Amino acid sequence: MPTQVLTLTMLLLGCLISAPAIAAADQGEVRRQCREWADSMFARPTDAKAREFAKCIAERDPESAEARAGRQAEALEEAARVARESDAEAERSEIAEREDAEAEARCGGGAISAFGLLRFCDSPAAVERKVAESDVIQCGPRNDCDRLKLAVGPIPLTAYPKYFAGGLYRIAVYSPERSTAEFNTTLRRDWEGMVSVATEEYGPISTPAAPYPAFFAVNGVHIVTTHRWSLGRKRVWVGIFEGGENYAAIMTVEDAVAAERIMRGD
Repeated sequence: MPTQVLTLTMLLLGCLISAPAIAAADQGEVRRQCREWADSMFARPTDAKAREFAKCIAERDPESAEARAGRQAEALEEAARVARESDAEAERSEIAEREDAEAEARCGGGAISAFGLLRFCDSPAAVERKVAESDVIQCGPRNDCDRLKLAVGPIPLTAYPKYFAGGLYRIAVYSPERSTAEFNTTLRRDWEGMVSVATEEYGPISTPAAPYPAFFAVNGVHIVTTHRWSLGRKRVWVGIFEGGENYAAIMTVEDAVAAERIMRGD
């Protein structure tokens, strides 16, 4: 028994002593294989060859100097990315605060909500910035923010912001154009969807609603209003728009104070 114990002890000591040598041999083999691979890919020494050689070693030997350097570089890059995002967020916040202050000054006090993130008296630049941050509003084709796409409700909507003295004062929102044959079918469903969008955004209507209009009540009239909201200086209408032989549900959101200034020619 003592002899067996002594033999086992010697074997264990031999393994412990030889482990670093084996590890060194493995590392040497990794470097040899990676060098051969790099030589096969690159005919002469270049920065790209050095990078690929180091990457090969790091991937095969996590404890290598190359792997440790790679992890350190990744940590530094992540810290730099976080710092850049923090600086960008601070800049966005600063711009937003300045634009909000300018909007309030144009409105003669506190600016009020128009639709979603958009507020009356916002500048065109502020509208474009807020649209970029919105999940439900997008600029139109070719990033044209004079026409907005709204992803709200059951139908696609197109909105046209209008400005006065540099500030937003009206938004006209349209459903897709429909033909005469669709007046009592698809257009009516569009109108119901528009009423739903307006109700969700602005709450219950201020006055009793009118029913869906008959075709001859709209034809040649341009706009027939069925729903109205009066919310302080904010006015909202929903109805049917007629243009030639095409029809659409329409929602208009307007800053009453700015609209009256325009009417007076101020």
